[in-house]
Amino acid sequence: MRHPSLLLCFVVAGCVAAETQDLPDAQPDAQPDGGPDLTRPVTLTARVVDTLGRGKPGAILVLHDGDGKVIGSARGDTHGTVQTTTKGFAAVTIAAKDGLQQWHLTTMWGNREGEEIVVRIPDPALHVSVDLTLPGLAGNWEYFTRVGGCLPDLASSNLAAAGAITRKLSFDQGCVDEDGRFGVTAIARQGTTYRYLAKHSLPMGSGPSVAVDLSGEAWAEAPHRISVNVWNVPAPYDSVQATVLARRGALLFPSFPANQYRAPDDGRDAELVVDHVPGLAEGYRVVASVSTETTTWRHELAVTNDEDASAGAAVIFDGASMVMRSPPRLTEAETARPIVDLDLAASPVPIDGVRIRTVQGLLHWDLLVAPRDTVVVPELPDSLAEARPAAGAPMTIEEVEVWSGGAFDDAADFRRQAGHAPVPAAARFAVERYLAL
Repeated sequence: MRHPSLLLCFVVAGCVAAETQDLPDAQPDAQPDGGPDLTRPVTLTARVVDTLGRGKPGAILVLHDGDGKVIGSARGDTHGTVQTTTKGFAAVTIAAKDGLQQWHLTTMWGNREGEEIVVRIPDPALHVSVDLTLPGLAGNWEYFTRVGGCLPDLASSNLAAAGAITRKLSFDQGCVDEDGRFGVTAIARQGTTYRYLAKHSLPMGSGPSVAVDLSGEAWAEAPHRISVNVWNVPAPYDSVQATVLARRGALLFPSFPANQYRAPDDGRDAELVVDHVPGLAEGYRVVASVSTETTTWRHELAVTNDEDASAGAAVIFDGASMVMRSPPRLTEAETARPIVDLDLAASPVPIDGVRIRTVQGLLHWDLLVAPRDTVVVPELPDSLAEARPAAGAPMTIEEVEVWSGGAFDDAADFRRQAGHAPVPAAARFAVERYLAL
């Protein structure tokens, strides 16, 4: 008998002022979330930082009117902060280069005075190595090691009981907390038997390498096991996945280096069992997702519960209200202003926000919008001429995320979090992802 106690309806879904130019008034833009007050001057402050929260100099802030045309711009200070006072804007674009001199742009609509605008730019040029020492186990064990939110490293070893395992791992800024600290997870597997070690809040330091010695630690017993049931999986979804994510601040990463996949049965139900490592983070998020693939897109819908994830817990999701949407389309891809068409009209519940991730050569451009079916990429000023989409270098859609079910407090909360990697505080919500294949 089903007990939908966790039933969830989910759908496929110190500042230094910079120099600015005088900005003319613009016509109001009809934003779904109300948008800024266009009748009086407002002060906007944006900060561009790397994943560790360090300011990136040379950031550019661009203001657009309701038609996406440029009405002004400002350049940031050496701390990555840019500030301007204006009225009549409808959208804001923040641009900066990463350590490999690739442009990263983020455009958001509807910002209001006093709203926190923080955009995080990854730095792929920064890598840190970790010299990790683990206590060995007698016999033939497989060892999985993970640094922060990065993918696990896998190796097999046959060691004596008194042996020790020394591993050299590497990670970048995407693996660590905003305060520059990281965690290490180690899993030992022998058949269906598991042991684990978990340490977090380890300082990264200032050098290119850091030593982590866990050889004096004792392996803990098997991880916790959770039942995840997904009912009423609609066609054409043909794969169901369950996993447990550990949450630490703004970092969200798999708790265990294994997920479970399963096709729904004839009744369109799927029952899965997943493991997770306790004591690793501030909280855990149980995720159930269903997916299908076309020749162009992987269509994935994840629903999350921020449950305790204790041993033996059972989490139930109901997919009866899911909507199968058409994949997003991009037209005018080789022009200066490509157009993204979305299929959002059939949503049975309110959509919190949409994040569109595009790429064009070495240019990465995120568009953060309130629900709408058409998004036109705004113009860029001459200071960003090299970042403009152009003929011969078409823009493509890399990923579209549709957030719903109360994932964020309001539109401002969505913009604040979507400027980097969203980790909503809501206990239950849904996110639909279209991933380019």
